[in-house]
Amino acid sequence: MGPITRTAALAIIFEISIVLPVAGTEEFADTPPPLAIQIGEHGAADFVNLIFLFDRVATQSSSVTSPDYRERISQASSPFDPDYLEYRSGRIDRRELVRRLPHVSMIGDSLSLNFYVSAPWSVFWRARTERRKNWFLDTDPAPESIFSIYERLQQFIPLVATEYSGAGALVAPSRAQEGLRRKIVRTRNLSGQTRRIVGKDRLPDLIMIWIGHNNIDWVEGLSSAEREHPEAHLRKMATRFGKNYTESLQLLINRAKTENHKVGIVVFGSRAVTALSNR
Repeated sequence: MGPITRTAALAIIFEISIVLPVAGTEEFADTPPPLAIQIGEHGAADFVNLIFLFDRVATQSSSVTSPDYRERISQASSPFDPDYLEYRSGRIDRRELVRRLPHVSMIGDSLSLNFYVSAPWSVFWRARTERRKNWFLDTDPAPESIFSIYERLQQFIPLVATEYSGAGALVAPSRAQEGLRRKIVRTRNLSGQTRRIVGKDRLPDLIMIWIGHNNIDWVEGLSSAEREHPEAHLRKMATRFGKNYTESLQLLINRAKTENHKVGIVVFGSRAVTALSNR
């Protein structure tokens, strides 16, 4: 696709996003938007995905497995040596072998990604394709690159690390759908990321959560009069945030209780870090 066609496509999407509800406000509504709006958003998102189908080639996987895991777990001293012996004997396949490794996952927004504001085309491309190259999942072994959580942990044990974070992700109700601007950059809100994790056949051993800064735009959607006296609105925002956050967190905890392995959930916040464990 030539630059003129891409620019025209982006212009069309921009115009559509202007006439549709402001991104973020409809995602907190008690009732879903009208059917016509939903159809328009889905159609616009599908249009973008069709035009930019090629960008999936440039998108790295959001999940990484330690490349030398088989060599490391084959050592007699490894706690996973019995699993490796089962694999060598043909009793389990490679997929099951990887499933039995420690798993670490990240739920979050742009603060957990290699994302920053720049030219519109650059922001759009990065939001859709940029994976890894961040403090959680950088895989570049170069000394000058980020020494990520994944790289630090795999020094001690082979593992599988997966990032679910998305630029612009919100703490929104589970019943809410992502707005158009989040759809076209393939972002899921907290509830959507949580549903992806609990939908897996194995819950990660460690789930890290850092999300919420996109919810602090208290001005969005307010009239001039309301901006002069935002006290009631701010209280409502705080209550809604706590309710929506708890809803998604409870979903993870309920699933963790059904697992046959320990699950740690670490919630990062601006003032405190809370660790919840399934024992």
